[in-house]
Amino acid sequence: MIANRRKEETKKTKAVGVPKKGSTIDQVVGRSRAKRNAAMAARRGLASSGKATAMEIEQQIKKQENKTAAAKLKKQKKGKQQRLPVDPKERAEERRKIREAKKTLTVGVNKGKKQSVTISSNPPPKRAVAAAVHAMEKTGYSIPQGMFVA
Repeated sequence: MIANRRKEETKKTKAVGVPKKGSTIDQVVGRSRAKRNAAMAARRGLASSGKATAMEIEQQIKKQENKTAAAKLKKQKKGKQQRLPVDPKERAEERRKIREAKKTLTVGVNKGKKQSVTISSNPPPKRAVAAAVHAMEKTGYSIPQGMFVA
């Protein structure tokens, strides 16, 4: 009978909607940060008193709790999306490959083989265009109006 009463009491005393307090270290660090920020704001004339409000302290504690290693481990255990850290060298290599792929463009089919044409950001020099026009005229192609280079 007594054991049953004790179980009922423990069930009643558990707070359901109240969040758990963080570790003591997080609270101490958060409180000191809030006090420091309040004192700085008072010196700069942004606040009337140099004391931190309860809300500021609570916010700093929350921020500190999220920064600690324990919080990071807890997030991983919850099963949220986990991304493995990517090596910066690999990421740079991937970006370089993408850049190179954008520069080359596959054009048409030449006897079953795709030709790749490199695209440069600068237009070709006038001499190169003039040489291409001359070669086209020599082989018998007619060059459309507006494509001539003076």
